[in-house]
Amino acid sequence: MRTIKILLLVSMMLAGMSIGPRSPTQAQGELDNCLAVVQTALASLENLCGGLGRNSACYGHNRVDATFWQARDDLIFSNPADRVALVDLQTLSTTPLDVAADLWGVALLEVQANLPDVLPGQAVTFMLMGNTSIENQVPPEEAVTASASVTAVTLTAANLRSRPSPNANVPYSVPAGTELLLIGKDESGEWFQAFIDKTHGRLWINWQVIRIADQAGLDALPVTYGPNTPPRYGPMQAFYFTTGLGAPTCTQAPDAVVIQSTELADVTLRVNNLDITIGSTVVLMMVQLPDMEFPTLLLSLLEGGLHTTINGVPVVLSRLGDSVAIALGEDGVVDDTSHLLPITDPDLLAALSAEILAAGQAAAGSGLFSDFHLPEDLFEILLSFYTPPVAPPSGPTPILPQGITPGSDWQPGQWGGCGSCNTCGHDGECVLSPEGACLWDPGTCGQSIACGGDGTLRVPACSYTCSSGTAFNVTANFVPGDGSTLYMSGAVSSNPVDIDAVADIYPYPTQIPVTIYCEGMPGAAATVTIYGIDSLSRNHSVSFTVAIK
Repeated sequence: MRTIKILLLVSMMLAGMSIGPRSPTQAQGELDNCLAVVQTALASLENLCGGLGRNSACYGHNRVDATFWQARDDLIFSNPADRVALVDLQTLSTTPLDVAADLWGVALLEVQANLPDVLPGQAVTFMLMGNTSIENQVPPEEAVTASASVTAVTLTAANLRSRPSPNANVPYSVPAGTELLLIGKDESGEWFQAFIDKTHGRLWINWQVIRIADQAGLDALPVTYGPNTPPRYGPMQAFYFTTGLGAPTCTQAPDAVVIQSTELADVTLRVNNLDITIGSTVVLMMVQLPDMEFPTLLLSLLEGGLHTTINGVPVVLSRLGDSVAIALGEDGVVDDTSHLLPITDPDLLAALSAEILAAGQAAAGSGLFSDFHLPEDLFEILLSFYTPPVAPPSGPTPILPQGITPGSDWQPGQWGGCGSCNTCGHDGECVLSPEGACLWDPGTCGQSIACGGDGTLRVPACSYTCSSGTAFNVTANFVPGDGSTLYMSGAVSSNPVDIDAVADIYPYPTQIPVTIYCEGMPGAAATVTIYGIDSLSRNHSVSFTVAIK
């Protein structure tokens, strides 16, 4: 058993809270019976599913139902302790709490996802509990497994780039004689992907600066990048899931999926048609919110970080307890109608928070997850679900330094051009009024175009053109007006195959440099979104279009 270090709200405290109509009031006897079933299920899961190999599923506690891609006599998954390979598994369903029948279904999955084989034995742990179903979206004939890595040695001091291109930025450099573990190659065969570590992830190096002895292994490396290279998913790396939409009969026996990635590398999963990247422990749930026709997906962070993009809106969860609600489309997946939802009803927030916390308790109590800490104030933290930023009025809008109010006769551009004021904000972003006030002037400064978002990240233009095979840089300036600074950033493209965008995760305090790679054919276009998280943990974004001429 792994040692679990947790500071939790005790079950009695949760049971005594008023958590609104989503969760029914529990008498003490009912609570004791519920907790007894949950504790039995978790003990069964730990005893029967410990040591599960990756790309496998284990039946933890009654009842768990499964279907397979094909009928085979050797596929048995009918009793606790049964195990099956994920590549054979099509669906898996766990049963909601039934105290009288001693039922609360739990199952464990170990998913390799896109973890390279240079991290032997490492996997992403899934725990399904209660009224939960998961459907494997990767048929056996399409499932990929990580190939063996190939060792290369650098011939000279070498740069490793974020993309297989000499125009790409250089997050990491190594001296001559450095051994690198190659895990993939681009379509041209001239660039190779190397796994560095969790901080630097996967980077690219050109064949001319490395020596490789294992030619057969090199030929066997998978193609992982290029316009003709489709997404690659391992067994259960892409999945569709549902949970019970109503309140569970007992808060301590929630309907949820808890997922924990390895500490050694971030992983990407496709959840109900949404690509998420995690380096963390997260809780996934479905709820039916008032006035919503279709279910809502909840993602809640218990440790680490998560980032994704919802129809061009970047979402970054970075604080313990950060949560986001996503309106799903008609088929229960993220589609072009999906959007972020604010959750403000205090009773509903309290009920959802109690269920999320209970799911985290269950995962920690199983003894099969690595250490993670749930502080005593997690309940309050979880109440602050992510609220999408409100878009400003169309057109450039002045952003004034805190405490400065322009006079009644002030007009943008009235008092000089960009660069006439260097004492507030960025150079070239402000002007000096006749009264000596330092004012932002988006009306005259080309660096201060909001282009949507919340108006605090600004770029030189809202549209760009480029030639195929070229790259150019765009810098987003952060103008919050309240003295806050940036501490995390990123960039995403709606069409990364043809037009990609790369930003360092750690920006300058008030600027986010981004490199745009134009790799598609003429006529290709994309919307690029630059996002940042400030020192007050607020999300900011700005979007613009790029077209290849």
